Amino acid sequence: MRYLHKLLKLFAPIFLATSLAILLTGLSWITLDDFTAKSRAKPIFSKMDVAEPPIFSTSVLRKGNISLTVTAANPVANAFINAIPSSDGTEIHTLANGIISTGNPVYFNVDPGVGGGGTRGAHAMTLSGTTYLATAIGFAAGQDGSGDMSISTTVGSQIMDTGPLKFVRALVEITKDKTISVDYFTWRMPNTYTFSISRAYVLAMSTNALPGALPTGYSQASSPYNVTASGAVTQSDKIMTLDLAYQQPLPNNSDPHTLAVLGWDAFNEKWDVLGGELFVNSNLVNLITQRFRIYALVTTPTWRDSFQEYSLPDSLPGISDSENIEREVFGTNIILTTTPGTGTATSIPITPTNATNWGTLNFSATITPGTELAVDLLDAGDNVVMANVSAGTDLSGLSLSTYPTLKLRATLTSTTAESPKLHEWQLSWEPKVEKIYLPLILKNQS
Repeated sequence: MRYLHKLLKLFAPIFLATSLAILLTGLSWITLDDFTAKSRAKPIFSKMDVAEPPIFSTSVLRKGNISLTVTAANPVANAFINAIPSSDGTEIHTLANGIISTGNPVYFNVDPGVGGGGTRGAHAMTLSGTTYLATAIGFAAGQDGSGDMSISTTVGSQIMDTGPLKFVRALVEITKDKTISVDYFTWRMPNTYTFSISRAYVLAMSTNALPGALPTGYSQASSPYNVTASGAVTQSDKIMTLDLAYQQPLPNNSDPHTLAVLGWDAFNEKWDVLGGELFVNSNLVNLITQRFRIYALVTTPTWRDSFQEYSLPDSLPGISDSENIEREVFGTNIILTTTPGTGTATSIPITPTNATNWGTLNFSATITPGTELAVDLLDAGDNVVMANVSAGTDLSGLSLSTYPTLKLRATLTSTTAESPKLHEWQLSWEPKVEKIYLPLILKNQS
């Protein structure tokens, strides 16, 4: 035991130094199981346009799970930036969190481009608590504006910044359509929408960093984008739509059918899973919404197909094989091509990434008198693993090593002119939780 204590005393400092070096490596991604960053964001529009935006506190640690970026070299690299247009269209109120203080001034830089005026250059940000604030002035009222934003500071004699973040500040009038596009994000407001006011300014931009930790097993597939409106407007009375485009390969080489849109709930400080409809042929996910908020596209531990493309088989990438099956002409359901009759549709192979075990099989369908619909679970070789399963079937008992890949097969049958309808199906899995183990250092009591 005495020799063990001597060895521990000798090597413990080396273990500790190595661990700290790993944790402090710049631009390295570290996944922690027991901690997660939390932005204490409160509702953005707590009252009508104010001279100074509502306060966000800086990120702190709490229990949970997050992928944490440690960036010692650039103190603004992980800045979360929010911007709100003023009611008269002449100002943009900006706030930033997640900035590592170096004691040097922090600047909000804006190049307004079209629709601007007198706002080129840097605006010194003031520190309120742990939040940096600035207001860009001089925008031309009554018209659209666009350009780049960034946050910058200095480390020694070197200038550090977030890089340019594109923004669009649009004048929205109650009787006119409006489409706003920023990078891979498109926001559409039809002329049927209504605000409580006849016109408003809407601003869309990338926030540079996430406002809070993603749920366990979710990976970021796009920049987070924020859409804010002037006049304390938090939502429209009518529906609006957004498109979030993606590029492949996705994180962990995930299938696009695992993509979903998340929306940030600033009051409860959490992400809401909103879903969205996948269009593989267009490389985008579409979402219908009424809320102005922060949105992000992520991969999830769920494979889902709602058959949004137009025709079988080539335009439905989620279907690998089919017989006497088609997509409903005026709808998004899988139906029989010929009735009475029988047909089948088989999904593409579904292979989880970073999973510990299978989760749940779900589907939704419409079955009328004289029709039937059965869903089977197949392995990669099309052998039946489970036949005629129910929606919500628990698959946690299936060995992931024995069945690393599964397929779904639907059999539709009708003895009438009507066809059963398969609306969507999905297969989930339990994500792996990565942990970091630091060395245990024992004190020599002798």
